[in-house]
Amino acid sequence: MSKKVIWLHRVLFSADVLMLAASLVFFLIKWSSLPDEIGVHFDGSGAFDVVDSKIFGFYPHVVGGLFIAGIAVADRLVRKKNTGLKLTERGELLFRSELLLNLDVVLFISSTVFTLWSRSVALQVPLNTALVVGCMEVPFLIVVLGIIVQVVTCRRHRLKTEKKERTGTMHRVSRLAAWMLTVSGIVVLIACWAMESLKDRKLYFGNFDAYLDMRLLLVPQAMAVAAVAVSEIVSVRAVKADKPALVLLADRLKLLCGLFFFLVESES
Repeated sequence: MSKKVIWLHRVLFSADVLMLAASLVFFLIKWSSLPDEIGVHFDGSGAFDVVDSKIFGFYPHVVGGLFIAGIAVADRLVRKKNTGLKLTERGELLFRSELLLNLDVVLFISSTVFTLWSRSVALQVPLNTALVVGCMEVPFLIVVLGIIVQVVTCRRHRLKTEKKERTGTMHRVSRLAAWMLTVSGIVVLIACWAMESLKDRKLYFGNFDAYLDMRLLLVPQAMAVAAVAVSEIVSVRAVKADKPALVLLADRLKLLCGLFFFLVESES
């Protein structure tokens, strides 16, 4: 991996860590001036919908720190371990470099959201949802573009022997992307469950414009896991049966299911 990529990665990662750390310092500065009970969570419009002990004001820092730790572990694996994809040496380095920077952008999204969240809690002002969405739109598009670039890299730099298999590299990339989206949906669900338990287990569902029992989130998540798992079984059996057309169909279904249910969870 080139020194320029490592340098850029370190700059982006450090910026994300400093952003969240600065929000923590700011919250600690405001700590003594805050009442015992403060607003700690927001509804879809940005107004406070949960008031509880100010100790829960550390929630964005705790969850943000967990995100940073998770991304740090993933970064180390990307830098030190080969992906297992059947790519040329140059293709392997390009793919890992692109994945490393893509993870940095994902971390930037989470750090930005939790920093804005912490600021509103520290100042006890409504969350500027328009600003949050605005800060997420461009990085999200970069992530999507990054995934496309990684797919192109896999196609351009796969080993020549890979052409005979027709299911190797792209099959593995599809499996990885589908399960990453599914796991991300589970992470979103866990984060919501941890925070929304403070408010009678109710959650704002954007699709219905209403607060409903948050256990309803288990329905799309269970459907997501089931759909991806079934597609995984079909694709594995298709590989063994040497049916590349069926493998391609199953892989596309996995990606669509993972993306669709992740968006459903995020919007809810």
